Amino acid sequence: MKNQKFNLSNFVHNQTEDLESPPRVCIPRDPFRIHPDKSRKASVFLTWKNERWYLVAKDVAEEFCLSSVRRAEIYEGVFLNGKTFLLPITLTSDQEYASWGDSLLEAVPKARRHWVELEKDKDFNRHESRILKSMKETPNWSELEFEEIVALAFYDRIIDSSNVSQLLEKGNKRRHQDIEED
Repeated sequence: MKNQKFNLSNFVHNQTEDLESPPRVCIPRDPFRIHPDKSRKASVFLTWKNERWYLVAKDVAEEFCLSSVRRAEIYEGVFLNGKTFLLPITLTSDQEYASWGDSLLEAVPKARRHWVELEKDKDFNRHESRILKSMKETPNWSELEFEEIVALAFYDRIIDSSNVSQLLEKGNKRRHQDIEED
């Protein structure tokens, strides 16, 4: 590269519209709302890997025994600044983690009608949700379809049959079929 001249045009995109960051998949730290349309949520499979949520295809989740994959609900939300996000709520019977998910499920109906703020209560392994009655701003909901929001939020973090090897760990490669035959 020393003798070659750097050409920035090899790296510049041709998109002229404003680029926005993709929707985050997160537990909100700032005031938020959840979309009041109950169809703007989905029951999915998620895994937490490399400090990020990954969307796992149903066939992969059902075929492989992956302890890291959890059933979950994802809800469309919005921050006060109009940025869309997805709220992931894992559904588990593991009592160590169930209270975190249960407390988020309790916050959803509140956040459909009001601005809500979450606070971690580590003593009781849960989130405390508080309605912010003084906030009367109208949420700026995305015009995108819910499926588009999900696709954007997980654009580089979708695990399906073509890339399931990323998810499989040593000793975790058994299929449900193999267990049934044991």
